[in-house]
Amino acid sequence: MDSLFADDLEFFFAGLDAQEVIVTLPDGSTRSFLGYLDAPFALHELGDGFALETAAHKLTCKASDAAGIMRGESTITVVGTEYDVTDVKPDGAGVTVIDLTKADAIVEVMS
Repeated sequence: MDSLFADDLEFFFAGLDAQEVIVTLPDGSTRSFLGYLDAPFALHELGDGFALETAAHKLTCKASDAAGIMRGESTITVVGTEYDVTDVKPDGAGVTVIDLTKADAIVEVMS
């Protein structure tokens, strides 16, 4: 990584809140690295008493650790929970945000 902040990123991702991440790449190989998992809650009001509840999981990691991770073809495991990769967003400054959905997510339709 050619970044002025490469050393700072090592310190940042070695922080107390970082968790070990295990990624399974499309070729079946695995590797681990540190990252921050965020699962914010979102409630989208649709009108007339309807609402959509979502929990968008995001993993923040070093761009070098995200190399080879592909949307729809890679899985990520954090603290025993497996996630499918739905998007990979490098910021161009050495950090990547990976959008995730739980691998066993069940879509429930309310009538």
